[in-house]
Order: sequence, then structure tokens, then C-alpha cells
Amino acid sequence: MKYFKLWMLTAIFSLCGANMLTSCAEEDNPVVDPDPEPVVVNPQRVEFQQQFTNDLNAVKEAVNLDPTLKAIQILTSFTDNLDAEAFGAQINDIMTQILSNMYAEQPTCQLLNFADLGDLEDEALDAVNTQLGIENPVSFLLVNAYNSIGTRHMTFKPGSPVAEITVDDALVLEYQDTEQGETTEVRLEFSDASDGVIIFAAKLLGSPVAVQLPEKIGVTITTGKTGEPREVLKGFLMLSSMSSKYISFKGSDWDATLELAASVAGRTEQIDVVVTHAAEGEMNLAANLAINDQSLLSIAALGVRDPYTAEEMEQLKELREMGALYSAAYDLLKAFNGRSIQDIMLTINGNVSIDCNINDVAEGLLALGNIHQLHKVGATKEEVDVFTQKLNEVVKFKVYQFNTAIAAEGKLLTILKEGEYQPAVALRFEGETEYQTIYENMSEQDLQNYNAIIDSFKEPVAEFAKLFRAFRVKAKAIKDASIFNGI
Repeated sequence: MKYFKLWMLTAIFSLCGANMLTSCAEEDNPVVDPDPEPVVVNPQRVEFQQQFTNDLNAVKEAVNLDPTLKAIQILTSFTDNLDAEAFGAQINDIMTQILSNMYAEQPTCQLLNFADLGDLEDEALDAVNTQLGIENPVSFLLVNAYNSIGTRHMTFKPGSPVAEITVDDALVLEYQDTEQGETTEVRLEFSDASDGVIIFAAKLLGSPVAVQLPEKIGVTITTGKTGEPREVLKGFLMLSSMSSKYISFKGSDWDATLELAASVAGRTEQIDVVVTHAAEGEMNLAANLAINDQSLLSIAALGVRDPYTAEEMEQLKELREMGALYSAAYDLLKAFNGRSIQDIMLTINGNVSIDCNINDVAEGLLALGNIHQLHKVGATKEEVDVFTQKLNEVVKFKVYQFNTAIAAEGKLLTILKEGEYQPAVALRFEGETEYQTIYENMSEQDLQNYNAIIDSFKEPVAEFAKLFRAFRVKAKAIKDASIFNGI
């Protein structure tokens, strides 16, 4: 039995199958109805499923996430191997240099008064109050990211409590596995910081610290035998704001764009992510996974709003006990902190879209997590169906196929699949009165394609959950080892 379930992908890819008529096993003495009722098959359902079978086959042929999987595994290993004490010492050294170079010809930081900002004073005060909770401060430290760390090359080695420092044309984090003779390098190339936003990021001795970020940061990750680097990931990160120079992540308008591409043997997998944040707290997100420039899976989440309270987030910590994927989901929920999502559109192979809204993200995650736990004890249909119905309460969705211009209403039904009860997508087309699950009538080839697609996503998603957890643990350890411990 497969305990790890990609429920969202299961819901998406369960919308397929070409065999519309249920076959019956032969009986020794079949009873023949002398006046059988004619079988009426909705032509829209037939056309929809035939076209989706083609899409399913195309996705199966295209999907092979080995480059992405390799890049995630390299990043996880890199994060695990970084020495927190050595990294914390580097942060302390950087802060010391920043403060000592305050009055240099190209200062790494400046002490500025809010009153001297002119027309920008009000937006700066609003940003520092929203982000750091400091009311009416007089001055702040402004750190120039490029001047302070933009040319710093830090080399870490196993067992060494101190990183080796050299000058480079980028911020470089390098880990040398001396036993294996391999090196992994993360290179961040900063553009001119003068065009970037200024964000209030921390408090130091009670005073606000703002960081002037570059508008664009190039990202390159290489690994391989020492002296023989092989590029595994390349892209860029951009952060900007059309409305303000001084921003806070919590209370300002801002846009972030991340583009990463992993390539192996002429095959390129690219992930594009765009996040926008409005001053009143609403967020929008769009992401696309493309293989050799062909969109495979895209998602747009519009109107992420209505944040949870601190008490509610504390209660939702039970998600962390439901497995690595749900623990990562909890951390993402804390980062985005939106109870409801007005509109989510998932598009598969550029042709089939699932349009839904979610009125309580955490309730949906808890329902999925509970179903995941029930699979371990062989739950009954009634036990699973309690949470299937909870999913139907919090998630409403429709399906649309662009090639055929056919639409259908959707919901989840509890069915027996591979010896266990679980939710499955059911559709109701125009003219139908009942929802019908499609999975149970899939052809053998459709089933093979479906399982191959699910399997291809399973390991990368599990590895991403490991990476997210490793990054969270290491970030806390580094902070605890630095001057920012307890802040």
C-alpha cells in the first residue's frame, strides 16, 4: 500500500479515462432482461474523456523530473552540510565590517534620520512600524547589500569551525567535501542596488535595520569534482515595488519573481514563480512548470487573504505530526498566512483547467492529513468519507477543457482504490443529474499513464519537503549562532 499520496495531483489527474461504458464479467448463466433500459451516455462526457486521454498520454511522455530532482537533492545536501557555527561567525564578521565601514568612501551602511527622508518619511515610518513593530523611531541603519556581501566568497569545509574568505565578483557559498573531492557552489550575482527596494529586515540593539537590495539577483548552482564544476541550476530572483521605495513584507505593495532552470543531457525543466503582495495584505501567486519550453503544469492563486491569528496557527501545529509533506505545508501556510483563496486555476498540458476556490486552507490540509493517517490503520469508507465531505465543504471546483470548450461541475466522492478508501474526483456535465467518478472506468493504458505521472511527481515533492525542512532547521541554527540570537 502506498502511504504517500499527492492528493492535489491525484484529484487533477483522476480526470481521465476513455472507457465510458463499464464492462461486466461473464457469467455462466447470465440473466437477460427481455426489455432492457437503453444506456444513455452523455456525448460531452465521451468527448471530454477522449481528449483528456490524449492530454494524459502527452503529459506521461513529457514528464521526467530527473533534473529538478537532482537539483533539489544537491541543495538539500548543501544545506545540511553547512556548518551553522561557521556561518553564524560569518554573519557576526559581516556586521562588524558593516558598522566599522559606516564612513568609508563606499560605505556598507549609513545611519539615517527618518526626518531627512523628505517625501519618503511617512512610507518609511509606516514600513518599519508594520514590519518590526517600532513606533516613531528617530533613525535607522541602512545596509547596502552589494557593498556589504556582494563580493564575498565563503568556503566551508567539513569539521572546520571557520569559513575561508576570498573576494569574488558575486556572493558565493561554497562547500568542499574534502573526503569525496567534490565541491558544490551557490553563486548569487547582485545587480546595482541603487534601483532596488529598501526593506526593514531586523532590529539591532532596539534600532531598525533596513537593507537596500539589488533589483535582480542572478542564481547559479554548480557541483562536481573539485575544479570540474557542472551547472545544475540557473536563474534569477527579482524584488520590486511600483508604489514605494521603502517596503515591509507584511504591509507594502511588492512583486517578487523567481525563475529557475535545471538542465541535464539537453533536457531543460524551468520553474517560474511570481508573487505579488498588496498593502492591505492580499497576495497573488502564479507558477509554471515547463519542460523544453512546453508548459506542463501551471497554477494561479488569486486573492490569498484573511490571515490566521497567532492562536490559530499554534493549534494548526498538529500538521507537523502528519508527515514531512504536511510539516512543509504548515511552514508555507505560516509564510503566506491566508485562510481563504478566492480563485485557483490549475492548468494541465495547456488544455485542461481546474478552477476552484478555498474558504479555509488549513481545514482542507487537516482533512487530507487525517485521511493520510487513516490509511495506516485500514479505515472504513465511513471514516474516510467524513473528511472527504469536509474537503467538499472547503473546496469548490469546476473543470474546463479548452480544446473542446466543455465544462463540468466537480466534487469528491469516496471510492475503494488499490485496497483502500480515498477521495476521487467526480464530474457532472450539462444535462446530468448525478456526479460520476471517472477513475473506476479508466482504460488499462490510462491507468498506466496515470500511475506513471503520479510516480514521477512523488519523489521530487517528497525531496522538496526535505529541503524545506532542512532550510528551516539550518536557518534557525545559524541565527542562534549569530549576533541575531534572541532577536
